[in-house]
Amino acid sequence: MGFSQVFVLVNPRGYFLSLSAALDRCRLLNRWILFRVPAHPRHLLPAVQQIAPIVRTAADGKKLKGGIYPVPVLYPFMQKENKVYKDSLPEPWQKYSSLSASSDLKTRWRLLIN
Repeated sequence: MGFSQVFVLVNPRGYFLSLSAALDRCRLLNRWILFRVPAHPRHLLPAVQQIAPIVRTAADGKKLKGGIYPVPVLYPFMQKENKVYKDSLPEPWQKYSSLSASSDLKTRWRLLIN
């Protein structure tokens, strides 16, 4: 299709997990940027506020590394969400439901915006 970069902010959790698995299977996960946010809609506005500078940077021509990036400001809410959703997931989704360590997350986020 000719897109140089694709940014995705998906809610709810099931849609995010299924899209992550599909992109990985199609070998597009390294080209698309997926932002992970907690499932509740109240987290969408803070997520968009955090993501907007990154999208502006890309619009200015900077090439960004694809992958899954949880929004650091919302990390505590995602940790709580992971504890609530303890049901088993379909096999393809399991590796996308875990969260990175907080320090790793902040490092990856800084690399993304700088």
